[in-house]
Amino acid sequence: MKEKFRVWDKIGMKMCTVWSILFYDDLILVDIYGLGDRKEDTLELGKECALIRYTGLRDKNGEEGWEGDLRKYHGKIYKVVDESWRFVLERNLVEFGENEDITIGEDVMFESELIGTIFKNPELLKE
Repeated sequence: MKEKFRVWDKIGMKMCTVWSILFYDDLILVDIYGLGDRKEDTLELGKECALIRYTGLRDKNGEEGWEGDLRKYHGKIYKVVDESWRFVLERNLVEFGENEDITIGEDVMFESELIGTIFKNPELLKE
């Protein structure tokens, strides 16, 4: 599978499509589509935008799974986390001082439902 990315524009507060990623000594710039009114088309990674990786999987509704998605799985809300070598559904169990992680495979993704993203709907994690 070819790597697929998108970008969360922290300034414009919206999701954008990646055109190219430019690596410099201490700087990573991302050229994107979808800036609308903004004049710049290159954002500094980390400072102005977040790079988001595709899981390579879709749910039963045909929705693509992305890092930062908020998904309902067996009645609980989880965040999709990219651990470089795998994607997991992560649920922060503050009251127990630990996290619950479920490795994402085709079956887990198929059974989960997209309810938002950590970027647009962070309040959902407090439920």
